[in-house]
Amino acid sequence: FEQNKLIYLPIEEDTTLQFYKYLNSANSKILSLLPDIDTFNLSRNKERLNKFCISNCIDSPAYISESSFKSRAFQYPIIIKPKIGSGAKGISYIECEDQLNELLVNFETHFIQERLPNSKDVEGGFFLCNQGNIISYYSHKRIRTYPENGGVTVFSKATYSEEIRQSAKRLVKKLNWSGLLMVEYIYDNRDNKYKLIEINPRFWGSVLLSEFCDADF
Repeated sequence: FEQNKLIYLPIEEDTTLQFYKYLNSANSKILSLLPDIDTFNLSRNKERLNKFCISNCIDSPAYISESSFKSRAFQYPIIIKPKIGSGAKGISYIECEDQLNELLVNFETHFIQERLPNSKDVEGGFFLCNQGNIISYYSHKRIRTYPENGGVTVFSKATYSEEIRQSAKRLVKKLNWSGLLMVEYIYDNRDNKYKLIEINPRFWGSVLLSEFCDADF
């Protein structure tokens, strides 16, 4: 394909990690728009991202450290998440001490944060960026997931939330992000703020909505 112009699309994170290795080892003619590898890895690690948001004053759920967890210096409910993963696989929702006693938390692979009210009411912001600037954007409200208790969005409603856009604008600038970015939020009615749940550095289930919204991804 040396005579053709090829463009790499980040569909899966593992594949993209392989593509980074290819870029480092070859004089590639494949066009791509990606953040630097350190930023990409930060975006995949939900614990690192949670700490990054807190240190940069980006609204997000409260982080519960291992020491706070062991001394029970937190309030229920909480959520235990894999540091790296997608969908609902490996996530535990804990409402009380009795539920926690049934679990053995591996802090090498998982981390803990507060569980926000209305935790199923996820809204997503979807961005195409270049060097920390937003080129195009749309948003959606999650209506249905598979599995139902939290997972991949299979039905959503297109929106355009300026509040989400402004919130993510600071994140994109801080990360100096290039390429595609999915940012998930939950609106916390305790302080009337959108809280950043996680980000995904790849295409997402509702990508066809970008055409519907004239986002021209």
